[in-house]
Amino acid sequence: MRLVTLVGRIFQGHVICGLSLILSIIVSTDSLQAETKPLKLGFISILTGSYSDVGQAMAKAAELATEDYQREHPQRSITFILEDDAHDPKKAMSAYLKLSEVDKADLIMPISTFAIGALKDRLNREKKLTFILGNEPYDPQDDYIYMVSPAAAPAEQGLGAVIRDDFKSGKVLILASQNEALTRFAKAVKDGVKTEAEILEIPSGADYRALALRIKSMKPVAIAFNAFPLDSANIIKELRRINFIPALYFDENIANSNTEFRTVLQDLSPLRNAKILRLGTNIQPDFSERFRQRFGTPATIWTDFAYDATYLALSLNDKPVEEARAWLASNTYHGVSGDIRFDNTGLRIAEFSVVPLKEYPSYKDKLE
Repeated sequence: MRLVTLVGRIFQGHVICGLSLILSIIVSTDSLQAETKPLKLGFISILTGSYSDVGQAMAKAAELATEDYQREHPQRSITFILEDDAHDPKKAMSAYLKLSEVDKADLIMPISTFAIGALKDRLNREKKLTFILGNEPYDPQDDYIYMVSPAAAPAEQGLGAVIRDDFKSGKVLILASQNEALTRFAKAVKDGVKTEAEILEIPSGADYRALALRIKSMKPVAIAFNAFPLDSANIIKELRRINFIPALYFDENIANSNTEFRTVLQDLSPLRNAKILRLGTNIQPDFSERFRQRFGTPATIWTDFAYDATYLALSLNDKPVEEARAWLASNTYHGVSGDIRFDNTGLRIAEFSVVPLKEYPSYKDKLE
């Protein structure tokens, strides 16, 4: 755990942070905060394991948003408290309880699909306004949880439609890791393909060789992956060994952590003709430059969403929860990732496209 206190314009120290597919910011509504009252912001991030590479960049974006908010509210000091959930729901719950009950944090930012799945009932019961990045592992509801990254399910259905346009006939196989959110997305892809589509679940501890042989026997013209990067990489590795690589389609899970692909495949040539579902973003150039100047690295995938989620949470912290929800229902938030509007279930209304993977930022220089 690290504690960093921000006072006035100065960030006292540097935090190495991580984040995964999902960033949630829980806004405490138990009491109104005076503008001059010190604020504790608890950040639960994936500091170890899958997704930690992209997570570090996203957490830095949250740090930058906190700095910017502090600069515009110099009368308030902010203490930043960092915890690791290691992409594990039990650890996420433990981190949340520590921040809530021991540290008495005013804002708590848990991450990952596992974290929000584990905390959802508690957050809604306690009426804590929560902003997340990524996707809920359940059907969205009109509750206290709002998704700042673009809604994925409608886009996944659009991905399925693109695959069917690319292949007018033939079986489309959709591979899904064992995870509620990924299963929902796989169903959305199937709905988009409409005909000759089948979902194949990747079991925990899968025999990838046997799975590859089964896939080959099914003779798909295309495979869509709604899977964890390690599952996807190992399946492609085994498919290459048996000389069977059909057309490949991915959602942004492949981009959230390309470390596994580089490690498992080494040679990324099987991905050269793949396509990826890209959720729309209108990232502001000045944000990218400020991020680079502050941290010395590019503003990578989802950093803009992380920044907006953090700044929005800080901005709404002083409002009573129902007043904040009313504001979200009737206003557009102009963030560094573009305009943010929510539907009646708290999903951000999204734009998306399907592009060659080699044009995607995190793979652009690796598939030439």
